[in-house]
Amino acid sequence: IAVRQSGCLCRPSKDSKVAKSPVAGMLKDMGTGLHEVYTSRSYLRGPASELLTGLCHDLCEAGLAAELPALLQPWALDEATRGGEDGGNMFAAGIIWKLRTSCIQPSNVAMPRKGLPDCITKDTFASQQVLEKYVRSLAT
Repeated sequence: IAVRQSGCLCRPSKDSKVAKSPVAGMLKDMGTGLHEVYTSRSYLRGPASELLTGLCHDLCEAGLAAELPALLQPWALDEATRGGEDGGNMFAAGIIWKLRTSCIQPSNVAMPRKGLPDCITKDTFASQQVLEKYVRSLAT
């Protein structure tokens, strides 16, 4: 929370060689920590998801969008959106929708998509079957 609130990820680094080496490891650790909070405390799923999307947005704003895969890797969003008969993971769906609107928007065509989960780069929710699964999940 402190890293996000400090705004240090919102400012692009002036020395890109120094910034690139430790950033991926730090972001993977942050992603893992947030995911551990998400999985261990059900009442913190919303805040952990919101922090994750906020960090992703900050990285995109700072021109560090290429580092997003390191932050998102521990979350396994592709698997979380598949769901079972009971529907998909609603928090994962919220993360994907927020990332598609804040990071993968038409004005950000230069953003590298390599390494990002397919559910973010492709329109996962375009299928009527997928949407019905999530609507049923909300209704129960």
